[in-house]
Amino acid sequence: MPRVRDASIPHPGPESRALPTWNGNDRQAIDDIAALGFSGIQLRRPAVDQWGDRPAELKDLLAGRKLSFDALSSGTVSLESISQTGTVDLLTDLGRRSADLGVALGYHHHIGALGEKPDEVARILDAADPRFVRLILDTAHYQHAGGNPAEAVRNHAGRLLLLHIKDVQSPVPGDAATSYRFVELKASRISPTARSCRRWH
Repeated sequence: MPRVRDASIPHPGPESRALPTWNGNDRQAIDDIAALGFSGIQLRRPAVDQWGDRPAELKDLLAGRKLSFDALSSGTVSLESISQTGTVDLLTDLGRRSADLGVALGYHHHIGALGEKPDEVARILDAADPRFVRLILDTAHYQHAGGNPAEAVRNHAGRLLLLHIKDVQSPVPGDAATSYRFVELKASRISPTARSCRRWH
């Protein structure tokens, strides 16, 4: 997992792949991601359920596929009933605790959640302690909320921990104005962000 470093230095991390596409079949995901040539992987809560009491088995599995364990998305901390100030305090506290273990904490903004819009993301980052709270920038969530992902990469370069690079269609044709769905990457929408990501790395 990403180790803590000076918040002014962007994390250079390897190219990794996350698991939502495989609907919880983590073993198959690990095999497929390795076969595609990725060097790292982001695991999610089901991996904790499966290997939480057998970490050595997971370590050997990843090593056998030449994959580094780059991130864990727990998906279990709810912020919906907490004010923005409370959220910032909680993030900073969690980040301080994880830093004691040598693990960096990243804040992932999300459609329909506190911190959805670009100005909300910026306010949370401004208020949180940069030593303990970094940003996991998701291009699709940020774009759907009215932001420009390439600008976000430039504006928050000093706080970036990880990038989730994906595309979004919004609204979905024939559906409500607020509807969306994640789609395959399209050069016309994501290429500016991709160029910024290469400069970031």
